[in-house]
Amino acid sequence: PQATALVYHLAAVVSGQAEADFELGLKVNFDGARALLSVLREKCAGIPVIATSSLAVFGADATTPITERSATQPTSSYGASKAMTE
Repeated sequence: PQATALVYHLAAVVSGQAEADFELGLKVNFDGARALLSVLREKCAGIPVIATSSLAVFGADATTPITERSATQPTSSYGASKAMTE
């Protein structure tokens, strides 16, 4: 843990599969991220984490450009699970 400088969290169940299996999408996308962050907090407090998100957090009617201040309005369970993770 001391030699770890940065963590990239890229794991996810993608949109189509998350929509087909709601429980799996929530378990992997939200609960998995929570578990990772919990371990990092315990073992490597303060380590930077970079996590990927998805355009799905902004919903089907997202306008461009999307910025850090854009409101999240997911219209799918996949988008909701990714938004909850943020």
